[in-house]
Amino acid sequence: MDSHQKVMLLASLAEHGTCRATVQGTSMWPFVKNGDRVVIHEPPLRPRRGMVVAFFVGEQLVIHRIAGCRKDGEAGWRVSTKGDAMPGSRLRVLWKEIAGTVERIERGNREYIAWLQPPWSLVAAQLGIALRFLTALRRVWQHSGFSGHDDAQR
Repeated sequence: MDSHQKVMLLASLAEHGTCRATVQGTSMWPFVKNGDRVVIHEPPLRPRRGMVVAFFVGEQLVIHRIAGCRKDGEAGWRVSTKGDAMPGSRLRVLWKEIAGTVERIERGNREYIAWLQPPWSLVAAQLGIALRFLTALRRVWQHSGFSGHDDAQR
């Protein structure tokens, strides 16, 4: 997204309270896929864990889920965000830097309401991590020479 598109998106949010943007990237896969259009609304006064939000890092629009939030005195709310497909990576931003919340996802001729979707993609990401761990553990076990059989029984 270039600076002109960023200005237009923020102006639309300020004037109409809503805007649309096309997703570029896979950090929220499979919940939000590359090429999906998201409908962004002005953020509420207070963040909520699990909420899907949009914010800018430089000129790049980032769509992430809130993984945690806390009140930080004068600074206001601080939120920790992450992409569903990025299990270990988190970005920390101030709530006042959040451009808006993702309310709907448009994919082809289908529409999904973001806040009604259960976070199945979080479960899928965690299962993927567990599967990779178990696969690595199996390889180590196979290469260790340990077969689980006592040599005396052979």
